[in-house]
Amino acid sequence: LAARMDYHYWRPLAWLVGIVTVVLLVMVITPGIGVSVKGSSRWLRFGPVNVQPSEIAKFSIILLLSWWMSRVQRRAGDFRKGLLVPLLLLGGITGLVFIEPDFVTTLLLGTVGMAIMFIGGTRIGYILIAAVLGSSGFVLAIMQDEERMRRIMAFLNPEKYSQDEAFQLLNAIYAFVVGGGAGVGLGASLQKHFYLPEAHTDFIFAIIGEELGLGASLGVVLLFVLFFLAGLQVSHRAHDAFGKLMAFGITAVI
Repeated sequence: LAARMDYHYWRPLAWLVGIVTVVLLVMVITPGIGVSVKGSSRWLRFGPVNVQPSEIAKFSIILLLSWWMSRVQRRAGDFRKGLLVPLLLLGGITGLVFIEPDFVTTLLLGTVGMAIMFIGGTRIGYILIAAVLGSSGFVLAIMQDEERMRRIMAFLNPEKYSQDEAFQLLNAIYAFVVGGGAGVGLGASLQKHFYLPEAHTDFIFAIIGEELGLGASLGVVLLFVLFFLAGLQVSHRAHDAFGKLMAFGITAVI
């Protein structure tokens, strides 16, 4: 459906999509409205359907920044039009995602947003200063969050946290070890039974490695590389700045 829709139709809808995204993000952090899972409010429930507004925010930021940067173009080197305005758009949405809290998505949105600004013509000096300030605040926020710090320490020293934060990480590594070169066979994974409770989502790559082996794992990585190159080609072939930035942003966020 998206492939058959002319992307130019999205351009006049940029502000509307942005406003709807902000409303949904405010709803998700409002007590009694947002659905809290594992200490974070990231979901909204509409009847039988659960919606994660931060996923909508990914497209919203791409759309808003592509619209703005393509609008200013030659004036993108100006401080106000090339940095201040797009940074306010980016910061407003990522700030709400950060409050949920969803640090990983915040980092992703900030990185992709600044990449779109850079491709759109914002001066590299402005980008670097904003990146340093933003990342410094981000690191300080993580340091103040005991749970996030434990996750980072568990990543750096998984054996020490093998029974809690690093449990899934270690079992994912074991899945690749067991799979080896040829794999244990499609559907024959042991790790996905109780050892990796998120095996069908966060750790599905480990299960691919266990069941189908090294060749399939490298094949998945190769497919992502090809997808990235194809996305850059689509961006290059677009007939206007809006299309180029949209294609680049969507490719980068995936």
